[in-house]
Amino acid sequence: MNFFWLIVCALAAFRLAEMVVIDDGPFDAFFYLRGWANKPPTGTVFRGMMAGLLGCIYCAGFWMAILVGLLFFTQNSICQLILFILATAGLQSILARNVGRASL
Repeated sequence: MNFFWLIVCALAAFRLAEMVVIDDGPFDAFFYLRGWANKPPTGTVFRGMMAGLLGCIYCAGFWMAILVGLLFFTQNSICQLILFILATAGLQSILARNVGRASL
């Protein structure tokens, strides 16, 4: 693996983790998922684990890195396209937060 794909995979994992933990997601999917996981009482062990995953950017980042690594090692052009799109979105997110305008 060369340095380019390492950066692509890191940015893709960052964006996925940020999307799951912070963003509402397309059609508010992650918003509803976080609401379901955090609804008291947690009820099941799976729901409690999901609440922990969806509430911690570092935990989500670890699992997303595993997912991104698996996507990368499939050596499929569709998977590489998905990773490249996610990496572009991750870099855009970093730039918007650190370089972009605070408000429009």
